[in-house]
Amino acid sequence: MARRRWLAALIGVVAGALAFGGYMAATTAGIHVKPELVMVGGAALAFAAAVAVFSLVVMDKPSQGGAKSPIWLNEEPATEFIFPFKGENTCAMEVTPDMSFGQIMARYQDVLSPREDKPKKAITLTLKASPKGKSFSTVTLQQLFLALKPLSLQHVVLVTPKGQFVGYIPGKRALTEFAGDKTDEKIGKYIVKLLEDPGNSSVLREISGASADDTVAETDDSRHAEAKVWANEGVQGFVIHRHLKPVGYISKSDLLKLNARWP
Repeated sequence: MARRRWLAALIGVVAGALAFGGYMAATTAGIHVKPELVMVGGAALAFAAAVAVFSLVVMDKPSQGGAKSPIWLNEEPATEFIFPFKGENTCAMEVTPDMSFGQIMARYQDVLSPREDKPKKAITLTLKASPKGKSFSTVTLQQLFLALKPLSLQHVVLVTPKGQFVGYIPGKRALTEFAGDKTDEKIGKYIVKLLEDPGNSSVLREISGASADDTVAETDDSRHAEAKVWANEGVQGFVIHRHLKPVGYISKSDLLKLNARWP
């Protein structure tokens, strides 16, 4: 910046020298030049040089506090606030309407009946709609949530037959709502009917879940996500997607904490 200012000043000096040189050359050649004209021209050149320097100073002046880089959701520190659906410390279960409770128990025996000498892992349960249009049995799902109750159910993700995101329910809230007697009505409302007709996924916000609209890409930044929070205060959190596939979750409170650390 200093170099540019000196360059602008030098240009002004050179212009003045050229003007003076032109005046001297004209006088030597016998050409009469009015002194008043020379004075006005010199003043104009001096003013132009001053304006050039001033403009450079103003344009190069840094903004107050400096600009902050965006916080990308797939990089630190944002990843510290995001709960991934898959990973070394997570067990993944995928259940479809075609599976009976016995088949679920057999397929995921290691998850549902973990060995005592191994640490419990967080569980991500994905409920995937049937391509044949078959609906989930509320009884089967009730049995499944009862079996998961003593375990660490972290996430419940609802997807279409092709794996497209429909909705999300926090694991603890899912156990509160679905793991018990007389929960078939809630299971029908928040899971079965929703997978049959995904257009009403906003109903999941009633149980602190995320609808199909409550998503952000992992390549988005946290300020973009916060703007979506204030655009709809019913939002409880966001599912993070990668190429339209759900990969993690960040709650509304954690998002605001993240942005508070990065003013």
